[in-house]
Amino acid sequence: MIAGIIEHQKWNAELFRKRAKCAEKAGDFKKAVRNLKQLIKLSPDSTDVMHEVSQISYKIGDFDDSLKMIRECLKLNPDHKQCFAFHKTIKKLVKGVDSVKSSIESQNWEDCLKTAAKTVKSFESAKSAMQILTLKCHRESGNNQQAILDATELLTSEKPSEVEIEILHHRALAYLEESEFDDAIQDVKKMLESDPDNQEFKELLRKAERAKAQAGKRDYYKILGVKRNAQKKEIVKAYRQLAQKWHPDNFKSEDEKKKAEKKFIDIAAAKEVLTDKEKREQFDNGIDPLDPEAQNQQHHGHHGGFPHGFNPFGGGGGGNFHFFYN
Repeated sequence: MIAGIIEHQKWNAELFRKRAKCAEKAGDFKKAVRNLKQLIKLSPDSTDVMHEVSQISYKIGDFDDSLKMIRECLKLNPDHKQCFAFHKTIKKLVKGVDSVKSSIESQNWEDCLKTAAKTVKSFESAKSAMQILTLKCHRESGNNQQAILDATELLTSEKPSEVEIEILHHRALAYLEESEFDDAIQDVKKMLESDPDNQEFKELLRKAERAKAQAGKRDYYKILGVKRNAQKKEIVKAYRQLAQKWHPDNFKSEDEKKKAEKKFIDIAAAKEVLTDKEKREQFDNGIDPLDPEAQNQQHHGHHGGFPHGFNPFGGGGGGNFHFFYN
């Protein structure tokens, strides 16, 4: 009803005030801010409204806008008590948030988490905003379970908002890294309900479904005990440790040697696939590059018992094994 009246009385400041109040009570704080900003344009002395906008923006985690509005207030009235008092607080908080963002841009995930924790310690009200910011930091540092916990705490509505779609996206990726494929698929489907034409979400759904189908087959990530987002350096380190442990020369009985040989072959195959960009991409897309059947008969036959002539021992199976580190 107010919206209809405003169409005919666009210069009535009181109507924007009432609509802002209604939006705030309904929990639509962004709409409340938009209406208060219209009120600012129509009011001769808008400093109190600016302070109000700054407070709401702070409440919903839009700290940059909160700081901007407080600065506008102080430009009009440097002696405004409420704006002056709040300026120091919001300025310090924004500095902390900017530090976290800087860590994300430089991909310094550990520093991101440390700075965020320090900021939340000083500003408990910034916890939710920091949780959103640090979802990626938790995932990239391998702490997927914390990313899942934080995302679950942040998701409150049945119909996700734009921000909540971003949170769902992070949680889906974390579920995928933890091989919790059904949960990942469920989250991506929710994302697609809100944005059916999003190609990135469609591809993520295909990836999660392929990973689920692949779960019963040889999983090179599990063989090396690394996460799906592991860097090449981590993969090589894991390979070296496991190769030392399972090299057949370490075992005496024939049964132990055979068991070790099978383990060693899997370990070497995992290293070959996961350290090769093209092969790893194939595997992540649900195709085992060392499996002739998965390649749709593009490569035929086995050589010496290994797919595509792959032989980590450099000779025939069985006899004297020699293993060299590069």
